[in-house]
Amino acid sequence: NYTRPILHEESLTIPTGFHEINGNEKSITRGMADSAALWLRYHDAKLHKKLMPSDMEARLALNAAERSRVESLGITQMPGMAENINADVVYSLKSEGLDNINEINEIPLPKIISMLVRESIAGLPIPQEAEGIMKKWGNIIKAQASNNLNKLPTLADNQEEFAHEINNLVKQWQQTGTQQEELEKQEELNNNDDESTENQDQQQDQSRENNNEGQEELSGDSGAKGEIQDLS
Repeated sequence: NYTRPILHEESLTIPTGFHEINGNEKSITRGMADSAALWLRYHDAKLHKKLMPSDMEARLALNAAERSRVESLGITQMPGMAENINADVVYSLKSEGLDNINEINEIPLPKIISMLVRESIAGLPIPQEAEGIMKKWGNIIKAQASNNLNKLPTLADNQEEFAHEINNLVKQWQQTGTQQEELEKQEELNNNDDESTENQDQQQDQSRENNNEGQEELSGDSGAKGEIQDLS
């Protein structure tokens, strides 16, 4: 496990033992430190609070997107940060269990949006570890929000306009998702109605068959009685 750098008002504290680790672990810690430093440099906390939506999912999405915005600004100016930031992203995917699609029941909207923001602004590729969630949900979001995502590179330096675009993106997705749920519910009702109608038709057919059989039996009985009377 890795300890994230501690953010202060105008500084950050790097975890102890940093110089004792190496390889991928050091890249992850550097990614955390880079992200924290960029947050201090490019993020306006008061403005962010003002722009926060009331919906909890939208708030989480804006937090994640804003983190990606400041990281992307750093990457575009200092490309060497990309490897460290990516290492941190991959670590967070694994630590949150998002690299195993079989264990995910709900759409990780904030995480998907954060990766799409980095890809849009800084050109940072979606990690292979996110292939599952992108295939199941991310590609749909990417397609539906293409207009919003295409605007982000020109809005990266403007935190307020960027936040408005992200809030619109999330709102549109939520409305689309709600409509889709309603369509699925309606489709299920229609299927149930079709099944009910089919069952009723089958019952009516069976009832007609039973009546016909009954009438045939009655006709046979009447014929037999007539024959008996003639013999007498």
